[in-house]
Amino acid sequence: KTSFIIENQALMNFGGLGDKCISNGLNFIGLNNCDLGPRAGPIAIGAILALKNIRELSIANNNMGPKLAEQIGQFLQGDQCTLKILNLAQNNLGETGGLTLARALERNISLTDLNLSNNELTPIVGMALADALCELIESGTTTR
Repeated sequence: KTSFIIENQALMNFGGLGDKCISNGLNFIGLNNCDLGPRAGPIAIGAILALKNIRELSIANNNMGPKLAEQIGQFLQGDQCTLKILNLAQNNLGETGGLTLARALERNISLTDLNLSNNELTPIVGMALADALCELIESGTTTR
């Protein structure tokens, strides 16, 4: 397992380190507690999602907001998505972000583990996530 992990640091403190470490062989990225926020977060996530063969992404506690869900949702719906494990805990996704992800999950067959804890999700989001899972099961879709 080839990994790139930065935790409890502001990403800007690492300069070009990410550019030197990231390659097509990378399959796990951990950027937990890096204070990415809603401004820097989309830039970092856009670069990460452009990589091939990412199997596990952990970007917990970065307070990126609902826009993060839009980016991740588009990626999850793509035919090239190889992501198996996704940790989006503590990113202030809210109801809007949660519903965006639920819609994306209806079309995703690679993801097997999703952490959405502490994102201010509502019961409506819970129902939408359950419906997405039921949709996959009822359609006979299985994970890759």
